[in-house]
Amino acid sequence: MVEVRDQLRGTDVYSMRSTMLALNNALPDEKKPEAAKLYKKFWQQVEALDLACVKKEQALATKKIGRAHV
Repeated sequence: MVEVRDQLRGTDVYSMRSTMLALNNALPDEKKPEAAKLYKKFWQQVEALDLACVKKEQALATKKIGRAHV
């Protein structure tokens, strides 16, 4: 789980965001609104995956802490 989260926060992701924005800006004006919507939807899904990774890690840590006190 940590590896996935690390990759989601790595420099490749920032490069991917920049590239996607550059491609969107190179589109004809009539296609830009749809591209912006798709960009936003894609990154919301990536951010949701990142959040799921964080929550899973926190649940695992909480579970381990609970066992340590027993």
